[in-house]
Amino acid sequence: MCPKHFRLRLRALSLIAVLATGFGGTHRDAEAAPIVGSAATVVREVRGQLEAVNRVLVVDSELTQDEEVSTGPGSATRILLKDGTNLELGENSRLKLTKLVFDADPSKSKVAIKALTGVFRWTSGSLPPSNYSISTPVATIGIRGTTLEFIVAEDGLTTVALTRGEVVVANTHGESVTLHPGEATTVLPPDPDGSQAAPSLPGGLPPNVRDQIMKMTRTVRVNEVQGITPGSGDASGGGGGVSAGLPAGTSPTSGPGTTPVGPQANAGAPATQPSDSPAPPAPPTFAPIVSPTGQPLAPISPATPVVVPAGPTAPIVTPTPNTKDMGTIRWDGVYDGTKKSFDLKLQLPGGGSVTLVSITQSGALDQFSITGARLNAPLTGDASGNALLGYLNFEPLPGDVGFFSGDVTFADAEGDSWIWHYAGTAI
Repeated sequence: MCPKHFRLRLRALSLIAVLATGFGGTHRDAEAAPIVGSAATVVREVRGQLEAVNRVLVVDSELTQDEEVSTGPGSATRILLKDGTNLELGENSRLKLTKLVFDADPSKSKVAIKALTGVFRWTSGSLPPSNYSISTPVATIGIRGTTLEFIVAEDGLTTVALTRGEVVVANTHGESVTLHPGEATTVLPPDPDGSQAAPSLPGGLPPNVRDQIMKMTRTVRVNEVQGITPGSGDASGGGGGVSAGLPAGTSPTSGPGTTPVGPQANAGAPATQPSDSPAPPAPPTFAPIVSPTGQPLAPISPATPVVVPAGPTAPIVTPTPNTKDMGTIRWDGVYDGTKKSFDLKLQLPGGGSVTLVSITQSGALDQFSITGARLNAPLTGDASGNALLGYLNFEPLPGDVGFFSGDVTFADAEGDSWIWHYAGTAI
């Protein structure tokens, strides 16, 4: 072999050795990172990024310390950490598993994550509450409870809603509010000069934010219930759970937005409303967001009158001639087998009365029923002018799982009618 060819070959071999060492080192580093959990449910496009390694996640794919998990349009995932914590991501979401230490002594264990953007649900595992920490670009969430939902917009604006337990939400300057079940708060991004508004006072969850959370729930739960055929993925994934493939022709949607709650409701960027998904929700780890009175909050489309039951009572609306749309009554969450009932009331003028001549119900007749209604008898209001027309009951049959909806219309002898829409989720 001539010296020139020998030198060229030597250089080539040296380059191959360098490249092999570089890629091999990265791969070994990724493999050496501690395993902290796995993907329990995967719907469509879900990926994991650790340093230079980017991979498709499938069901049972193991997740490691410092790994960033992301979802694509119309996608979702549920992560199960070693301590039993459940962490759900809706579409177009990203989070990083920043610090997860699991020790035989629970007091020495720690779980910390950073939600970068998207829609999330957190249900704590077996560690002491103080050992959990959630952060976003503009806020920190101190866990004192078990279940909460939160949305992080592209600019960091963060809305947190509590389902069960108690949490403390703080901005980057340490100003904080404490949430109880049924309450929500918004933390705005810092201003250019570094100042930042305090978290908004606890209030209700805006309907469009609630819709984004429920869309995530439906996407994850319907696939867990129906057992959709696993999609393709890398060799690190198993097949013990549920993984849904991305259907052909799926088009990207915009990232999640959020609407501030409380006194700062008009501050921050406008929300981006994701499209509706027809799928039903369902999990043993999810409980409905409820009002302080114990009734679930009702997510309503902006075009529909807002209806939030107060105690066991649905909205009270003054009737007008012809047909009156009374809004939507909705209940979503873990169905425990106990009938959920809502009062259907009208507010009558002083001394007024109404005589019902017909009741028409459509939609989910097996899951919703009307009781306590009287026909062809005058109904008068109580001391406050409220007349009870009957009760709407949500009571799915054993084995029913899914999302159910329908309408009920009351008509009186004068030709007036009142229609309520209803929707519920059996889990």
